[in-house]
Amino acid sequence: MASDSQGEFKLIPDDLTVVEIDEGKVSKRVIDVVDALAGAVEDVIRRLGVTYEEYELFRQMVTELGPYMTGVYDPWVSPMLERFHGAGRTGTSANPEGPFYLPGAPELEPPYTLMRPDEPGDLLIVRGQVRTEGGAPIAGAVFDLWQCNTKGFYSNFGMSPDIPDWDLRGRFPADAGGRFEFRTIKPPPYRSAQTTEIVDNFFQALGRSLYRPGHIHLAIDHPSLAERYITQVYFANDPYRDYDIGAAVREDLVSSPVLHEDRGEIEAAGFTRPFYTVDFDFTLTTK
Repeated sequence: MASDSQGEFKLIPDDLTVVEIDEGKVSKRVIDVVDALAGAVEDVIRRLGVTYEEYELFRQMVTELGPYMTGVYDPWVSPMLERFHGAGRTGTSANPEGPFYLPGAPELEPPYTLMRPDEPGDLLIVRGQVRTEGGAPIAGAVFDLWQCNTKGFYSNFGMSPDIPDWDLRGRFPADAGGRFEFRTIKPPPYRSAQTTEIVDNFFQALGRSLYRPGHIHLAIDHPSLAERYITQVYFANDPYRDYDIGAAVREDLVSSPVLHEDRGEIEAAGFTRPFYTVDFDFTLTTK
């Protein structure tokens, strides 16, 4: 913002007879998108008879949330973009990256383990294969994973002083046969910490839960892929699966955890308590 010679903010134009516009920053694309959005909103207002009172509730929600408003619209917009840009794509469904991804996760050593030795939670081994749509293994495909802990917190975001950086995050490669296996904990459902009562009431009015079902985020990179693959893996025994606040769950992303309580199996896995396993394969589009 400009200021005058006394250092005060200057709120009026230098020349009241000339409109100040930086023509070099005008974008027809931005104009077209905003005009289309405005037209769609007006169509909703007219078609459904939106009242001043309803708009006021929405305005209050936007004002209260401020920078956290993305938590309201992103669960809808991201899947819309995925459905549009992924039209015609075959293979395992993609899913939004979400707000908690960070590049630069540590490269893990075998056996690939995301959690600390004393990490609380239900132990989980996830294994499977990455292959092309033709069934060929994608050797050396690189996994990049991130997930929350048992309290719904993600590391590296200052959510809790008890979480070390890069906890439950990591990168590792699939083997020559495209097979992979990693160890972690089964993540619980969680909700945003920033929502207010008006936002909670909004989603409850939609018949949505305030919680996301438990999920593991992952990205897969390989030179043969058409693009970086990003998705989330869910769990069949999660009661929030059908009430996801983000409506992001796809049936082919739902895994079936198997509980292992046999002492011999526990010892063979190198654990001291029961654990779950998930077998899950990825079929990806290549160039």
